[in-house]
Amino acid sequence: MKKLFISLFIMAFAASIVKANDADLFSYNRSALEIAIAPISNVENFVAQNPSLSVTELVNTGVELFNGVGTTGSPFGLNEPLPLGCPAFLWGCIFSVSGLIVVYIMTDNDREQVKKAFTGCMVSAVVTIALYTIVLVASAGNTTTTTTPYYY
Repeated sequence: MKKLFISLFIMAFAASIVKANDADLFSYNRSALEIAIAPISNVENFVAQNPSLSVTELVNTGVELFNGVGTTGSPFGLNEPLPLGCPAFLWGCIFSVSGLIVVYIMTDNDREQVKKAFTGCMVSAVVTIALYTIVLVASAGNTTTTTTPYYY
């Protein structure tokens, strides 16, 4: 059974190496890239000329690159209120059903937060079942008969 798993791993690794030889994925049109980056370069020069400029003032200057950009957001949607300071997904992923209950109670049934906690709970369940299955299959392949040693 170990030989089968090792063979499958080697075949999958070899297949990924064969696919990695596509050099066209790394070619680009330099002039199109420079045209696309030109607005960013303009903003960079503007900021270099005005080093004391804040983000709010930069957005309010009317630069076309910042149209529709807000100044109150944060990356990964972390500007939402978090139940006890931890994202709802982690509550569900780490604490499973009990984390789901905590999120439900702390957020007063906020559907988005409860959905994130439920997703974390399901991810945790799938990973646990997958790891348990792998360990079970690996241990089933290692059942060898042992003989009792003879003592003289």
